[in-house]
Amino acid sequence: PAAALEGVSPSTRAEALASATDDADAALGAIYELPLVAWPDSLRQRVTDIAAFRLLRRRGFQPTGADELVVKAYDDAMEWLARVARGTLVLPGVVDSAPTSDVTTAVSISTRPLRGW
Repeated sequence: PAAALEGVSPSTRAEALASATDDADAALGAIYELPLVAWPDSLRQRVTDIAAFRLLRRRGFQPTGADELVVKAYDDAMEWLARVARGTLVLPGVVDSAPTSDVTTAVSISTRPLRGW
């Protein structure tokens, strides 16, 4: 429930989200050119699942009790990211920083005609 994180400061929440984002970047960097320009909501959800797990772990919770779904969401998110990194899961709507043009700068070399020496 939302009340579970009421006592957590905004800066601590931001740290957890930044750390979870680093995990996502590590996985996504295997497939995409970072930083991403656009991404699906499914990626945002996985990052928040990882951050929530870390916040609750820091605060304390029951991983085999009522909070078991938090652990499951974390495990699922980490496996999801691993599938992306392996290329077995393609994310719809991702726009990365790779150049969008196939045009390359051509090198031109010119020489004088052979003089026959």
